[in-house]
Amino acid sequence: MTGSIVSFASNLAGIITPIVIGAIVQATGSFAWALGFCGIVSLVGVFAYTVVLGKIERLVVE
Repeated sequence: MTGSIVSFASNLAGIITPIVIGAIVQATGSFAWALGFCGIVSLVGVFAYTVVLGKIERLVVE
Protein backbone atom coordinates (compact mmCIF):
# COMPACT_ATOMS: atom_id res chain seq x y z
CA MET A 1 0.00 0.00 0.00
CA THR A 2 2.78 2.44 0.88
CA GLY A 3 4.53 1.85 -2.43
CA SER A 4 1.38 2.64 -4.36
CA ILE A 5 0.90 5.91 -2.46
CA VAL A 6 4.49 6.95 -3.22
CA SER A 7 4.04 6.02 -6.88
CA PHE A 8 0.80 8.00 -7.03
CA ALA A 9 2.46 11.08 -5.54
CA SER A 10 5.42 10.79 -7.92
CA ASN A 11 3.21 10.41 -10.97
CA LEU A 12 0.98 13.26 -9.86
CA ALA A 13 4.01 15.54 -9.45
CA GLY A 14 5.25 14.47 -12.88
CA ILE A 15 1.95 15.53 -14.41
CA ILE A 16 1.33 18.75 -12.49
CA THR A 17 4.84 20.26 -12.44
CA PRO A 18 5.24 20.82 -16.22
CA ILE A 19 1.75 22.33 -16.37
CA VAL A 20 2.46 24.74 -13.51
CA ILE A 21 5.88 25.68 -14.90
CA GLY A 22 4.36 26.29 -18.33
CA ALA A 23 1.67 28.50 -16.83
CA ILE A 24 4.26 30.46 -14.84
CA VAL A 25 6.48 31.00 -17.89
CA GLN A 26 3.50 31.99 -20.03
CA ALA A 27 2.28 34.47 -17.41
CA THR A 28 5.66 36.03 -16.62
CA GLY A 29 7.69 35.39 -19.76
CA SER A 30 10.63 34.28 -17.62
CA PHE A 31 11.91 31.07 -16.09
CA ALA A 32 12.99 32.87 -12.89
CA TRP A 33 9.63 32.37 -11.15
CA ALA A 34 9.47 28.80 -12.44
CA LEU A 35 12.86 28.14 -10.84
CA GLY A 36 11.56 29.69 -7.62
CA PHE A 37 8.57 27.35 -7.76
CA CYS A 38 10.92 24.36 -8.07
CA GLY A 39 12.92 25.62 -5.10
CA ILE A 40 9.80 26.00 -2.96
CA VAL A 41 8.60 22.51 -3.87
CA SER A 42 12.05 21.16 -2.97
CA LEU A 43 11.94 22.88 0.43
CA VAL A 44 8.49 21.40 1.09
CA GLY A 45 9.93 17.98 0.25
CA VAL A 46 12.84 18.47 2.65
CA PHE A 47 10.41 19.54 5.37
CA ALA A 48 8.20 16.52 4.76
CA TYR A 49 11.16 14.16 4.80
CA THR A 50 12.73 15.51 7.97
CA VAL A 51 9.73 16.55 10.10
CA VAL A 52 6.71 14.59 8.92
CA LEU A 53 8.49 11.29 8.32
CA GLY A 54 10.26 11.31 11.67
CA LYS A 55 12.99 8.97 12.82
CA ILE A 56 13.73 6.03 10.54
CA GLU A 57 14.61 2.81 12.32
CA ARG A 58 15.48 -0.64 11.09
CA LEU A 59 12.64 -3.15 11.33
CA VAL A 60 13.61 -6.22 13.32
CA VAL A 61 11.73 -9.36 12.27
CA GLU A 62 11.97 -12.42 14.46
